[in-house]
Amino acid sequence: MPYSFRVRINRCPSTTINSDAVFVSLPVPSPDVSVSLRAASGRESIKEAQRWVLVGEGFASAEEAKEVGIRFKDALIIALSRQG
Repeated sequence: MPYSFRVRINRCPSTTINSDAVFVSLPVPSPDVSVSLRAASGRESIKEAQRWVLVGEGFASAEEAKEVGIRFKDALIIALSRQG
């Protein structure tokens, strides 16, 4: 049974990612795993959304899903903090 993670993010009003996409696939080293960032509503662009969701799927264990989720969340926080 594959495992997944989901991280909900309320973004700061002054910080965003300049993308008109509703969904962005993020690079991962394994073809069996997918990680994406999307607008929580599923209708707005990432640029316009006030809430995002970071989703990872296809992990072999709950521990792996949790570890990768934490790493991606931390990387996103660092990237957004440097942007502002």
